Amino acid sequence: MILIGASLGRNDITEARKVASKLIKTGVALSVFMAVMLIIFNRPLISLFSLSAIGRGYAQKLMIVRAVYLPVNLINGMLISGFFRAGGDTKFSAICEISLMWLYGVPMAFIFSILVPLPVHFVLALVQTEGYIKIIILSRRFVSG
Repeated sequence: MILIGASLGRNDITEARKVASKLIKTGVALSVFMAVMLIIFNRPLISLFSLSAIGRGYAQKLMIVRAVYLPVNLINGMLISGFFRAGGDTKFSAICEISLMWLYGVPMAFIFSILVPLPVHFVLALVQTEGYIKIIILSRRFVSG
């Protein structure tokens, strides 16, 4: 992210976009690898903790859900925390994060945990779909410059 800030400081938008593109590609590759590792080593990692059988079952399902959404969450984090902030676009980042959390994430969690009680891993999966909405909005903003 420092590289992007340095490029922007030199007013070299083309270089900043190249660096951002490389960082996104590298980040996606690493996050997909880490997601696969989390899924593969799910049980051995959870066995490090003394949990009941029910607790282990929940932990395994929750870890798989988090692993599935890891690449999307990483891209969103890079765009918001890295690229937009490095470019001085903090207002858009804050509005996007806060709006989606309070208008989508929190209501989804409330509806599917209280009103229509679903198992916790389903609630997490539904709440995590916020990332897909966010990535569409953020990608459009990133491409538009």
